[in-house]
This record gives sequence, C-alpha cells and structure tokens, in this order.
Amino acid sequence: MPKDTILYDALGVNPNASLNEIQKAYLNTSRELEEGDFNKDEHFLVQTAYEILSKPQLRRMYDTYGLEMSLQILHSNFNYSPPQKQQQQDYSYYDEEEEEEDYYYDVDDWQHFNLDVSLKNLYLGCTLPLRIKLTVSCPHCHGNGTQSRMPHEICHSCNGHGFKYIFVDPAYGNLQARQTCSTCLGKGYIIDDEDICQRCYGKGTIEKLMNKQVKIEPGTRGGDIIKLKDIHSLVYIHQKKDPTFVLNGNDLLMHKEITLTQALCGSHLVVDHLGDRKLIIPTIGRVISPDQVLKIEGEGFPVKNSTKKGNLYIKFHVEFPTAIPPALATVLDKFLPRPVVQQETETYMQDGKLEDFGQYVDPQKQSEYSYEEDYLDYSEEEEEEYDD
Repeated sequence: MPKDTILYDALGVNPNASLNEIQKAYLNTSRELEEGDFNKDEHFLVQTAYEILSKPQLRRMYDTYGLEMSLQILHSNFNYSPPQKQQQQDYSYYDEEEEEEDYYYDVDDWQHFNLDVSLKNLYLGCTLPLRIKLTVSCPHCHGNGTQSRMPHEICHSCNGHGFKYIFVDPAYGNLQARQTCSTCLGKGYIIDDEDICQRCYGKGTIEKLMNKQVKIEPGTRGGDIIKLKDIHSLVYIHQKKDPTFVLNGNDLLMHKEITLTQALCGSHLVVDHLGDRKLIIPTIGRVISPDQVLKIEGEGFPVKNSTKKGNLYIKFHVEFPTAIPPALATVLDKFLPRPVVQQETETYMQDGKLEDFGQYVDPQKQSEYSYEEDYLDYSEEEEEEYDD
C-alpha cells in the first residue's frame, strides 16, 4: 500500500492502475480542467501526478517514501527513471536454452557495431551474419538489481543523484567539480548485500551474444550506418579493399594489362565485372596507347535506392617485350618507319647506356575515350590512401 494516495486521487485512479490507465486518466482529467473553470493549482497537481506516476522508478519512490521525496528527485534535474523498455519478440537470436526468458532493450543507449563488407557485396547487395555482444536488461530482476525487486533505498550521501560536487583549491577561484559518489558508486541508490540479484550482481544488465542477420542493400558504401531498430543498435559499414576495383563516387576504376599485340592489332578484351558478369570490349581496328583510359557508361557502382549507376573507367597498361629477334625487328621497321632525323653540320655521336628509369607519359596523347587526367591519373599510393 502506498504511503499516500494524493497523486492517484488527482488522476482518479487506484494505486494498482496500469500505465495505460494512468495515461488515459491524465488525458481525460486535463480535458475536463480545460473545459471547466481553469484552476492553476489543480492543473499543476494533475501535471505533477502524471510526471511521477508515468515513470516506474519515480512511482516506486512515491509509493515508498511519499510525495515530498518524489518531488525532490523530480525537481533535481536528475532523471531517476530507467529508460523505456521494449520486449524483444524474436527469441531465435538468443541461445536456445534461454529462449523462453524475456529480455528488454534500452532504447536510449544505442549500441554500435562494425561490419566489414567486400566491394562486391556492396555492389550486389546481400545479407551477412553479425555476431554481437548485446547489453540487455537482466531477465531475473528485470533491471532492478535486487532479488525482491522492491524499490531501492536512495543513497543519502548524494541524495539519489549518483554524484557530488566538491570544491577545488581556492587558488583556482573556488570552482566546483563533479565527482562520482563513493557510497553508491554512481547508481544513486543502495542495495542490501543480502538482496542483491545473483544474476547481474546489482548492475541490472547482463551481456548476451546474439547472431543477427544484417541486410546490405545494393549501392551501400563504406561509412553508411544501418539501424537495427529491434535491438536498438547501429551497424557501421566498412568497405574492404578490392584487389581490382577502386570506388570513386559512383564510378568504378580499374587497371587492365594488355600485350603489345593487343594494343596494336586490337582484340576482344574480357573484364570480370563486380556484378558476376564478363564484359567483352572489342578494340579491333583501334590502337590503345599506354595509360589510355576507356569509359564504359552505366557499368559503375549502383546509386542506392535507384536504378542508376555510375561509369566504369579502365586504364590500360601495355606490356612491352624485353627483347625481339632481329628478323622481327626488320619487319617492324618496314611497317613502323622511323622518324627522319635531320643532322646539323657539326654533329657529335655519344654512346649511351639504356637503363630502366620509368615511363614517360605524353600528356598530349589522349584518345576520344579518355577521361579527365586529374580524376583518373592516380597512383598506387593514392589508392592505398583512399582505402585507408
């Protein structure tokens, strides 16, 4: 039996009323007060009754200690009520031996998890398993922390706040510092050692391992956040480095090595695409220059929640032979004539040693398929920085 029934009488409900009944009574009583002669005191009492009785922890405090103590906590700007709880309906995620137990999730404290996803799965979309450790309300004491589940005794050292203010050295201007209460260890209440819950040891929460299936929509990219509302968790997507493709906006970039014969004579080049398809690129009749870029529209990364896609850019690397037979050199010399070099009257011949010193790229040589160089002429170091 509650210590007093002032607040219950203000709403016109009995002390055993449910939260739903209290909410309906508050709406009806408020409506009656607004339609009749407005009484400021009655309106304040009804509002206070709802604020206290609608919060389970404050309601227990009111039933145990009365109105005065409840008002002190309510007006102390200290949210003493536990967060709202929501019962988990799908027990298939839990361990089989404990499927029958009821678990409640803290909707105010969203938990964060990371999930590494390959670029191919981000392109196609998929469902991936995620093994997570979830903090849930203790099923034995339902978050109360005690065996009896009775209202807690307020810590008189901090008046239920869980912290104290201490004065800093006067040399710093008599500043106050906030310090966790050493008596209740920041909880704001005291639990008798004989009544402490043997499942959670007074914490009110336990940790459970859960197997959760996370759905990845096509077009999801690294940095996106997937909200799992049923367990009040956020999953941060991290893109794994792909050995072939680089994602830049909605465009896919890749390098393709071809032989000198393919570059000069053309062929049907085959590219293994992320979408589990093979793209055949005919280049017969065209000469491909080293570092030339080919653009294929509509074969890039999908735009999320859309049918559009970016473009695919292929940068070619031509493999030159290290040496050719003299007979072949004679044939090539006929079809690929040397440029005519006009020598001046005084010409000095100097022997030189040919060494591998890198590759010169003429910025003026750019085909009709090439893309802006500042966008695609990236180095391997830039790829690593992008992936990091």
